[in-house]
Amino acid sequence: MLILNNYIYKLNKSTTKVNGDHVHPQEPEKVEIRTFKQILKERAINEVTPIPKIYDEESAKANLTTSSIAVLPSEREMTFPCVFGLLPEKKKPMYKSLFRELKAIAVSMSMDFNPTTIMSDFEPALAEAINSE
Repeated sequence: MLILNNYIYKLNKSTTKVNGDHVHPQEPEKVEIRTFKQILKERAINEVTPIPKIYDEESAKANLTTSSIAVLPSEREMTFPCVFGLLPEKKKPMYKSLFRELKAIAVSMSMDFNPTTIMSDFEPALAEAINSE
């Protein structure tokens, strides 16, 4: 537990505001959004369902307050890492090998490997591998 600037931060990532001798829970909207995001994240990790579909399904099921809906990030504003590539070198052939492996895994799952977004730190060899695909 860490107490800083009248906030209590706990290991389970909960935060409460300390006001004198009183401890107040987080704003209900923030709790609802955190719960919603956690459900999305768990489903994205454990299912092969496309993330936009998961978002739509969970949005329809969620019993969110109007205040929570107003601050809820859109599906496009939420990102979920799907692959972390820890590679032994930063060369174009290595990145191409990674993409071949990802494509093979997608085929084995009866899916297409066709990412719309790839995020990385600046790696020129990665950019070359992506452009050559």
